[in-house]
Amino acid sequence: MLTEIEIEDVGTYRLPNMWQTRRLSRMPRHNRRIAPLAMGLGLSYQQFRGLTPEQQEATQRAYMALTSPANIDPIEQPRDANVRTVAFRPRIHRTDEEKVEIGQYLLQVKKSLPRGHFGPWVENEAGISSATARLCMRLAKEAA
Repeated sequence: MLTEIEIEDVGTYRLPNMWQTRRLSRMPRHNRRIAPLAMGLGLSYQQFRGLTPEQQEATQRAYMALTSPANIDPIEQPRDANVRTVAFRPRIHRTDEEKVEIGQYLLQVKKSLPRGHFGPWVENEAGISSATARLCMRLAKEAA
């Protein structure tokens, strides 16, 4: 899985991290298409606009390659099929064993996602709070 791409005469492109992604959602609509490209290079919006069209296009290709579904490793399913249903039921008391299993699953997911994508995944897809996710992952690491 690729996490960064070197663009000739421009620099290294990395996907925006969680903080940058949140910042992008608050930007004016006309900047949202270019802003992830600029942030991934560590440039401001104006600096990115100063690049040649070929460099901007190369950055766009790098962005598309990193966000392509083919670039993301498939997530291994946990050993116990019930872990997924237990993990994603909100407001339920979980035993320590369940928390460890959930933590192991979350650690697998975190390894399979590009840098900066796990936090938004937990918030939007997992159905558990980020504090609960951190607790479960810590318990899983301690149990290992």
